[in-house]
Amino acid sequence: MKKIIALGLLFASSSVSANYFPCIGKVKNVYVYAVGHVNVETSYRNAPTQI
Repeated sequence: MKKIIALGLLFASSSVSANYFPCIGKVKNVYVYAVGHVNVETSYRNAPTQI
């Protein structure tokens, strides 16, 4: 029951639910640049994501 309430509160938050994107897939490549940028290429997206 506590897990259901916690999930309900998570999705009720407008900031969380507006930015929610399920990340189901595998990491294909990770690029680390000399200036500190990190890009991750995944199987569920066609473009790398900078983190």
